[in-house]
Amino acid sequence: MVTDDVNSPQNDPLRRTPLAHLLAASGGGLDIDRVVKWARQLAREIDELHDRGGYHGCIEPEYVVVDVHDRAHLHHGMAERNLLLGDDAGPRAIADDVRGLAATVYEALAGRPPDAEAAPIAGVSVQVNMALLAVLDRRRGAPPGRAGDFAAHLEATADGVAVPATRPTPARSRRSAPPALSITAAAFAVVATSLAAWLWLVPRGVPGPGSEPAMAAVFEQTPLARRQPVAAGPDVADELALVDRDIKAAAAQRARRRWHALVAEQPEVIFDRARPELARIATSVESAETLLVGEEYTRARALFEQATESLAAVFDEHREALHAATESGRQWQSALEASPDHWSDDLAVQLACTDSLALAEEAEQARLAGRFDLARRGFQDATELWREALILGDRRAVTLAAQLDRSREEGRYEDSLGVIDELAVYRDPAEIKARRIETYLAWARARDSRATRAEARRALDGLLALDPRHPAGLALRAAMAVHWRARSGDLMVNSLSQTLVLVDPGTFEMGSPRTELFHQRSERQHTVQLTRGFWIGRIEVTRGQFARFVADTGHVTDAEETGWSLGFGPEGSWMRADGVSWRDPGVPQTDNHPVVCVSWRDATAFCRWLSVVESRVYRLPTEAQWEYACRAGADGAFTWGNDPYPDTARINGADETWMGRYPDTVGFPWYDQYMYTSPVASFPANAWGLFDMHGNVREWCADVYGPYRSGQAIDPTGPPGAVDDPAPRVLRGGSFASLPAHCRAAHRDASRPDSSFVATGFRIVLEQ
Repeated sequence: MVTDDVNSPQNDPLRRTPLAHLLAASGGGLDIDRVVKWARQLAREIDELHDRGGYHGCIEPEYVVVDVHDRAHLHHGMAERNLLLGDDAGPRAIADDVRGLAATVYEALAGRPPDAEAAPIAGVSVQVNMALLAVLDRRRGAPPGRAGDFAAHLEATADGVAVPATRPTPARSRRSAPPALSITAAAFAVVATSLAAWLWLVPRGVPGPGSEPAMAAVFEQTPLARRQPVAAGPDVADELALVDRDIKAAAAQRARRRWHALVAEQPEVIFDRARPELARIATSVESAETLLVGEEYTRARALFEQATESLAAVFDEHREALHAATESGRQWQSALEASPDHWSDDLAVQLACTDSLALAEEAEQARLAGRFDLARRGFQDATELWREALILGDRRAVTLAAQLDRSREEGRYEDSLGVIDELAVYRDPAEIKARRIETYLAWARARDSRATRAEARRALDGLLALDPRHPAGLALRAAMAVHWRARSGDLMVNSLSQTLVLVDPGTFEMGSPRTELFHQRSERQHTVQLTRGFWIGRIEVTRGQFARFVADTGHVTDAEETGWSLGFGPEGSWMRADGVSWRDPGVPQTDNHPVVCVSWRDATAFCRWLSVVESRVYRLPTEAQWEYACRAGADGAFTWGNDPYPDTARINGADETWMGRYPDTVGFPWYDQYMYTSPVASFPANAWGLFDMHGNVREWCADVYGPYRSGQAIDPTGPPGAVDDPAPRVLRGGSFASLPAHCRAAHRDASRPDSSFVATGFRIVLEQ
């Protein structure tokens, strides 16, 4: 998010302590278990940011924070800015980040930064020292690999077990991984073992390679000889055998822990078909436990791993069967909701309904018992029988059709539309659409003698919403344009049933004065003249309207293409959320909520499609048009004036509920009843009839983000930028998570055109 607030307080949603402060308070090194855990958490965050092409060069204790749950994070402000503006990191920067992580771990364990020679840390095992020194020594040339590789190797050496350091590079990574850290780790493990054995043999007078005085003098100067003496022990071969046994035992125990962790995820009710496979897996696990007691660690580990893999496959199949049964249940519920309020009195219809309800009840009992296949078939049979009952009720449809003809002949067009709505339960959607078009056309043609101007426009808008290219409808619209000239505040309904408001040309003061609370430097106030009127959507584009666009074009959004969007972390800050998109943004929504998780490129693609469908020019509003429409002739910070803290809920913003979850924030002093997005038009409109210009979701504008030009501006469009230009685009209006400073009419925000957020949508403009 691009912002430059100068008067707003800086708020941290969850108190965090810099690692440097923890080190200063400890007076020495920290516990190795905590440090290794922090290294793993930081490595995951570093690798995720590198995969998205952002963040590098700032890994040190001052830029690492630890929250109240003892979790380590990178400084979120730096990470967020680089993520949004797209700073890229090459292989050298990746290597620097891994070395920076190693240096941070070294300082956390030793209580001091690594010196020029990076001497080993007293009281820390040789394996951990060698893992750190291997990464910190730049003279070794090759980069140390990804941060996750280093953290995995460090965790393994801390447990006393060597494991491969490399992991598969994600398919969407922007660069190939450096040489695997496991090669370096294996080499240094061999060196560490050889040095330990040699140090043990020397006190016993056993001659070794290079035992001349000169070689002995050289070895005395090495860090390991000076800082890490090795105590006497048994025969080297016996000790190595014991180490090998411990390695295998630890590996077997880890496999056993992974098995028990997966067992803990088992659902309460498992489906019938899985029970034989579960019994076979249980037998295999019993054998593994016996082998573990008998110290046959390699075979025990293999059995635990096979059992874990088999159980994971059973769980996957369980989820698929459960999903199929649940989906059949939803289809049954949809059939119920589509039923008429009053069923036919026909006996056959009543019997079909009774049998269908009984089948659905049996299917639900089967689903609760884990018999998902039986439940799926039961719901399907119930749905089919219910639809047959609807067909049997067609006698009511004949009566309604006759009633429709009479009301239309008598000129009662609104009554006719009501009859069509009732008839829609029984007849084909294509037939219902045709009857609505006939009714709207007859209503619009009767405007001279039977309808007011507003009524005639309403009828014509209804007709063109159903068929934008209807010849008679287009001819009527041309005639009305001559007969009745559009005036400011007129409404229009397009083919998506979107209502648009006509905004006349005008002049206004764009931006905010310096005296306004929360004023930003980027909001320099200046005069703007708009010479052309425009139609703008009364509400944001809804999820249902966007779904029609996707169904018609097969469009794949940027969030679906990349597999992630930006959402809220547990502390309320922006973070990557995998798997979310406009279809499932991770927050409760219906088709009447504003669509979210769409990028600027997705929004402009929607406008291009609607332009082709209706043969008119749709686009995103310019930044000047958006603020002009938001202010609606007023000059305050908000629709209701300059006070950001009125007593009653005016918009969907960060309210008392939000502050209860994130107590360090200072939001609006009301309960707006919505934690996340609200249905469109849930709050009062502004003076020009536009809803949700403040709050709910931030809205994309057409402009490239840039400073305002000096002097008066006429129809400004921002800095030049092509559709494929990666420069940040303007965002306006604030969202359900925004504080008062960010919901003001003048507040400016921006992000890359391919980025998407769980709190960002858009509205459309139609050129007049």
